[in-house]
Amino acid sequence: MTFRDACKYLGEPEIYDDFQTASAFVHGQDIVSKCIPFTFYTSIYHKLYIMMHYIFRTVRLYLSAEAFEDELEMLEKELMELSRNYL
Repeated sequence: MTFRDACKYLGEPEIYDDFQTASAFVHGQDIVSKCIPFTFYTSIYHKLYIMMHYIFRTVRLYLSAEAFEDELEMLEKELMELSRNYL
């Protein structure tokens, strides 16, 4: 059983794809390849977006979604605004 298998079993294969994208620069590459994902605003924003996306999903698991849904939606919109302002 692999992490990819678990994601497929849960019906959430994009989790594995996001995990792979976020950690691909760590394993088996030279120093230049490891620095490139943090060189450009778009690549930094993409990693920030993936991280925040899963933080929002996790918060929704543990908090009353009704009480915080409006605030979470506002924060997600602000995250999207970052891309419009800086990319």
